[in-house]
Amino acid sequence: MKNNKIETVKEVVERIRAPYENLDEPVTLVIGCGGAGNNLVDYFHGLGKKGITTIGINTDEEHLTQIEADLKMFIGKTITRSRGAGGDKEIGKQAAELAEDSLRDAVKNSDIVFLVAGLGGGTGLGATPVVGRIAREQGAVVIGIGILPFIAETARRKKASKGFNEFKMVTESTILLDNNKLLEIAPDLSANESLTIMNRMISQVIINTRETLISAISATKNLNISEIMGEVPPEDIEESEPQVERQPSVVAPVPLHANIEPEELPHPPRNNTLEDYIPDLLQ
Repeated sequence: MKNNKIETVKEVVERIRAPYENLDEPVTLVIGCGGAGNNLVDYFHGLGKKGITTIGINTDEEHLTQIEADLKMFIGKTITRSRGAGGDKEIGKQAAELAEDSLRDAVKNSDIVFLVAGLGGGTGLGATPVVGRIAREQGAVVIGIGILPFIAETARRKKASKGFNEFKMVTESTILLDNNKLLEIAPDLSANESLTIMNRMISQVIINTRETLISAISATKNLNISEIMGEVPPEDIEESEPQVERQPSVVAPVPLHANIEPEELPHPPRNNTLEDYIPDLLQ
């Protein structure tokens, strides 16, 4: 039966705030979909950040076995035969939809979800929106991090441009990174070194954004509603215009992690000169 009870503004705000009243450490997930997302998960898992769970999701079973994560989910076995989505977005989407129950169990009780994917592959483009939708349905704040292919990858680049809107519609905000920036600042680095730069930069974004969200929650969870709104007589409240449906924003990465020092992240056994390129990537 439809609930016809009309809530006051005070009741609405109190209801929204209620889940955070006793929240000292939000349950945070870093989920990578597809090859690029799995590579980031593998890197981030190696940092050993406490309070953050890493999950790798892929239709390519072989690649999934080569990464480290707290949880690895192989999806789409009946339709991909363990060989990946082959760049087909619809296959990636179908694989995720078939695994909805398992995905829902993986993200339940989470508070913050960082969703990372390369936007040129079938699993990244197709499965990621499904995972994001499920996470939001479970009540999590979803931050999307999408990686654009190189311009030279013409076909994948076109797919990414078309699929990005669907990706950002299931997130609270979306950070878009471009592989071509690597060519501008470090054209002579090896592929593995370039991958390390991108993964380290994304890790900095995740850590700093999470800290910002935790600070915001801590600052507001104990506020009395009257401190925010004051005592407003009902007769002084005018009827407002209907709100336009919210469109998730695309967030530039610089403000999110400009204040992070490289020392905050443990250094894996990598080329020590790689961090020299990171400030340029953040421009």
